[in-house]
Amino acid sequence: MVESRSGVMITKLFENDSVRVEKIALKAGARTGFHGDGIPYTMIACTPGRTVRFDEQGKFLELLYLEPGLQWRRSASFAHDVMNVSDGDVFMLKVFDKRAVRKKKASRGKRP
Repeated sequence: MVESRSGVMITKLFENDSVRVEKIALKAGARTGFHGDGIPYTMIACTPGRTVRFDEQGKFLELLYLEPGLQWRRSASFAHDVMNVSDGDVFMLKVFDKRAVRKKKASRGKRP
């Protein structure tokens, strides 16, 4: 699967019952648009660069300095818009934890 928007390319690299791995390519100046995934994930920077996060109203939230190997975790409820403010393209891997969603659904179905 390859999803492409203006300056943003998302490529699914792998998926099984436990994880989904996507490669995110973000051109210089490109924005992802406000989004949420509904699944917890870990983001891993593959290139150096800088990104800015915005909330749904476009308000500045955070400036991230990316270095290869830098990781950060996001909850299922996390939502944002990301802009690449680097001079060049940035590449990241996004690893979704599909097990966490299954565990949450299973715990809802249990009765005391």
